[in-house]
Amino acid sequence: DMDDRHHNNVSNFSLPPLQPAFAPSSTPIGEPRRILCWNHIGVVTLREDPDTGNNLVDIAFLEAAGLTSGKRPISFTDNIGFIVGALGEQGGMFASDLMEDDDDDEDFDEEFDGLGIMSDMTRSAVKKAKRKKRGDADSAKGSTVYFYRFETFGKVADKDWVVALPDGERVLGCATGREWGAVITSRRLLRLFTTAGIQGPVIWIPGEPVTVVGRGRFVAVVYHRSLSPMQDGTQLLGYSLIDGINGNTIAAGELSSISPGASLTWAGFTDVCALSVMDSDGMLSMLARSPSSDNCSSDTMGHWIPMLDTVGLKKSTSDSFWPVEVYGGKL
Repeated sequence: DMDDRHHNNVSNFSLPPLQPAFAPSSTPIGEPRRILCWNHIGVVTLREDPDTGNNLVDIAFLEAAGLTSGKRPISFTDNIGFIVGALGEQGGMFASDLMEDDDDDEDFDEEFDGLGIMSDMTRSAVKKAKRKKRGDADSAKGSTVYFYRFETFGKVADKDWVVALPDGERVLGCATGREWGAVITSRRLLRLFTTAGIQGPVIWIPGEPVTVVGRGRFVAVVYHRSLSPMQDGTQLLGYSLIDGINGNTIAAGELSSISPGASLTWAGFTDVCALSVMDSDGMLSMLARSPSSDNCSSDTMGHWIPMLDTVGLKKSTSDSFWPVEVYGGKL
């Protein structure tokens, strides 16, 4: 009898779940008006056009973004079905969920008429990718990645572009910085691109992806380094800090800044390109690296240090903080 009770207790025990992938400073999928990204560049909002029923993407720039010439707000139609998005110095990176086959090229042209910013070369590339995929109607098609360049005048390399991922490969997060864009996918891959749409290094992520962020030349990926959290629910995470252009690893290791029983709720880079994170307990931590004359391009290792404990700043236990950026040492 004792053995049976012991066996039942063991079989009923279950470890806490792994936290799912998320996009920092975004609001949940399914809301009628979503924030896809809010960072040092600006804020991207996805909303439904009451007149047409189509989704619209609104980009509003922050005055402190440091972009050349004052940027007016941008709006364009989303006919791809974006679920994630990010803003960088040169443009916005967006991605859809797994795609379904389209009926024919005429349907495609009608569907994308609202996306006037697409160049002819981009339209041709998307049609070619979709026709190539029609051979297997039984499998889900891969996510579509779209880059919206803020300046779309001049060379073809300065235009927008679209890439369709292989069948069944879903984008879980995206980021973009200076001269690069990146997506993390359900195949545990980090795919790097130039801002001209050229495929760069494709890198295996050591564990299930949690989030990806970027700024300047840096891209950081956070992932699960264990198949399960600790018994108290503490998420066991790792990080890789990577050069977004050449794919070289600058720093990597354990994300040791997660409080007991907590999970990751935000990640981003400071104004001097220091990787920072916040956990569900409200603890803000930073990856401290050796000082350099060019903080956004230095190749140095570092360690995690606590920067701000927001628990004492809460007026009630139900309060929470929604970080956007760490600037000048302030959240």
